[in-house]
Amino acid sequence: MARGQAPAEPAEEYLLSAAILHGGARAHRWEDKAGFSFLFEYDSVPTAAVPGNLALDRNTIIDLTDRMAPDGTLRWDVPES
Repeated sequence: MARGQAPAEPAEEYLLSAAILHGGARAHRWEDKAGFSFLFEYDSVPTAAVPGNLALDRNTIIDLTDRMAPDGTLRWDVPES
């Protein structure tokens, strides 16, 4: 932690406005970058490149926007896979 910087107080609540689900890690030190720890210098922790064969096919992504209620609740009958 840099001198003179006090740790941030954790939020009591998080509002999720978008989510992207992956089968594996996509960002190096994601916990720090998401604010769950203390990281004051983002450039020093680059994210490694992801090989193309591990990337998600955009055609398989389901947009759930129209299934969200005004209060943020997801209303969706998930199909069997």
